Amino acid sequence: MRALVCINFFIWSICMFMSAKTYTITSPDNKIRMNIRVDDQVSIQLLNSERVVLDYSDIDLTVNNRSICVNPQVTGTKKSSVNNTIIPVVKVKTERIEEAYNELILTLKGGYSIVFRAYDLGASYRFKTNLKAEQAIVNEEQLALNIPASANGYLMQEKSFSSMSEAPYVCRKINAYENNSLYSLPALFRTENNDFLLITESDIYDYPGLWLSYEKGLFKGVLPQKAVQTKDGSCVDERFVTERAGYLAETSGKRAYPWRVFVVTDSESKLITNQLVYLLGSPAPESDYSWIQPGLATLDWWGRRNIFGTGFKGNVNTETHKYFVDFNNKYGLNYFVLDDGWSDACDLKKINPELDLDELSVYAKQKNVGLIFWAHAFALKQDIPGYLDFFKSKGAAGIKVDFIERDDQEAINLFHDIAREALKRELVIDFHGVCKPFGLNRTYPNVLTSEGLIEFEMNGITDWAN
Repeated sequence: MRALVCINFFIWSICMFMSAKTYTITSPDNKIRMNIRVDDQVSIQLLNSERVVLDYSDIDLTVNNRSICVNPQVTGTKKSSVNNTIIPVVKVKTERIEEAYNELILTLKGGYSIVFRAYDLGASYRFKTNLKAEQAIVNEEQLALNIPASANGYLMQEKSFSSMSEAPYVCRKINAYENNSLYSLPALFRTENNDFLLITESDIYDYPGLWLSYEKGLFKGVLPQKAVQTKDGSCVDERFVTERAGYLAETSGKRAYPWRVFVVTDSESKLITNQLVYLLGSPAPESDYSWIQPGLATLDWWGRRNIFGTGFKGNVNTETHKYFVDFNNKYGLNYFVLDDGWSDACDLKKINPELDLDELSVYAKQKNVGLIFWAHAFALKQDIPGYLDFFKSKGAAGIKVDFIERDDQEAINLFHDIAREALKRELVIDFHGVCKPFGLNRTYPNVLTSEGLIEFEMNGITDWAN
């Protein structure tokens, strides 16, 4: 009997090997290659000049309790190439961006497909569903990263899915990371061949963000489940989720899911200049965006406490803010940010009585300085159109949105709602203390910054070393 079992297993193994098929796409310069193996699972491999930077790693998406990549049946393939030049509205890194890639689409039985792309900058893939049902429940997503064990990691360690992306980076060998530890993206790895692999995502909408968890030599993709209940209290407590559903998202049955992005390079400088996340973001509609002007800004968060010898006491008041406007005007700085304290935390129309906002607005306009109003994200969520109309009526050139601290489905939708409504009203945006950039600035060119780092303000708040 034991011999019969061994023979059957041997025959099954041969059949699986013979049934497995590998599809390949390469970057336009032929340096980066993505191999896609399809057998009883779908897995991807990445090479840079024939050096493995990511060995075969399983990917999957479970929708309506069905796993797309378990025993998949490929019903069609399509290859294409693109060679284009993009001129971004806001020229963050370069005036022009070359968009060149080779693409492979695998169509799977059941109304599913997977799109793979290879750029000179790296590679990416995304799932698509074309289901008969209008609504779909996304149960889970799988990404098991088989990174060479000799690689070094550079990752931001987190305590939970509630984060301002302001934690220290943990830098160590792959096998030295702690089991069940959690990390936010982007995640950077460096192989012993000095190849860099940066993992992130782009074009997220109506879906949660991707994180990584380390377990027994593998970094696995994990995502925050849909929020069911948030902490009771004032509006600012809505950033804390107290109960989650047993699934990731309720969404459309016909849609594209976020791009899983793999930046691949052997040069540190090319990590900085890489534009892959931007390229994979959904383009903004054609319009006149000439009003969007990036520039340097000052803010009163620390400075208002350190103004002396002026004849007035520095604080959140009209005199202090005029002082900042004068400073900006003198040195040619574009924006002044009215930070926390200019209004009530939850009622953004309730202005600090020490601040004459109408007078300040007129004064700033005369000095050619744009005003940016700080707002707690979940206060703004209460009435996005109403609050933004109010800000605009008070002379705002933009908004600084703070304390989202989440990237589950609802929070990602909040990013989009705020950016879309601000764009309608010609308001620029600084998202502060938020998750990694995910191409939102291509979809909404008024999104000038997405800040998440241990910055100067932390010097007076927290001792991160302890």
